[in-house]
Amino acid sequence: MSGHDAIRGFVYQTIASVVHALVDSSWEYLTIEPATENEKIDMLWEDGAGLKKCQQVKSSINNFTKPEMLRWLEAMVGDVPDAKEYELVLIGTCSDAVNDFVKRVNNMESAELGSTLDPFADKIQIELMIFNPSMLQGHVQNEVSRFLSEQHLHPNHQTVVQVTGGLLYQFLQFAMFSTRASKAQWTEELLRWVTSNYKRGLNLEVRQDRLAIGIYLRGDRKLVKTSNPFRLQLKKLIG
Repeated sequence: MSGHDAIRGFVYQTIASVVHALVDSSWEYLTIEPATENEKIDMLWEDGAGLKKCQQVKSSINNFTKPEMLRWLEAMVGDVPDAKEYELVLIGTCSDAVNDFVKRVNNMESAELGSTLDPFADKIQIELMIFNPSMLQGHVQNEVSRFLSEQHLHPNHQTVVQVTGGLLYQFLQFAMFSTRASKAQWTEELLRWVTSNYKRGLNLEVRQDRLAIGIYLRGDRKLVKTSNPFRLQLKKLIG
């Protein structure tokens, strides 16, 4: 996996997380790249009670190691110590031993988290995903399709593919990055972008099926009208 692929993996997972959350009732506000004290959080979710979930996404061309995972988790805990959940999403590969460590963490078994993280053991989850462009794209497509369906939009598969491809390049340009936005605001922003750019695929085009044309004939100034320019009979014009 190249450095470019690592960035793309991060974007895929970020999009999938956000779109998935738009049909999830467990949160009210989301901030991407929040301005926390140490800036160690990629996504900060808040529910109606103000409880927070911290998420960090990492992509790498190299195997993830246990010390790296512990360092990233400690950074999140140190940045937002009052969160109810910490999720580390890793896109790449790791050794069998490290994979076993991840399973122990998720099962809240003895995982040698260390003194800093032990008090937060029941709040920590690690998701490990192998970088596979087709798989990640399919993951985003599924979430996009589900979101649009919730909004009573039912595009065909090709349109979902096009929307997903557009999001890959557009998503990081959304104005709400670093801004605490409600679910309603995120929904409105995403819908505005989708419906503005994919009207045809969503069957939202306003088409003028009938066009009235008026033509004056030379001489008697008689007005000949037609409701469809493609059915205009030339003999009406030439007598």
